[in-house]
Amino acid sequence: MTNNKAIHHHKQNPKKDNPAAKLAVIAGAITTLGDALATIAVGMALEKELN
Repeated sequence: MTNNKAIHHHKQNPKKDNPAAKLAVIAGAITTLGDALATIAVGMALEKELN
């Protein structure tokens, strides 16, 4: 016979806040934005050199 209290006790809320994970997502987004801006800047510089 199983103990229902023990089963429910081991279940955890999967939506717990994890500040490190949130910070990693924010840092990744900022890095991606920076890479996009750098790519645009290089494209503008190459276009200027070709003209």
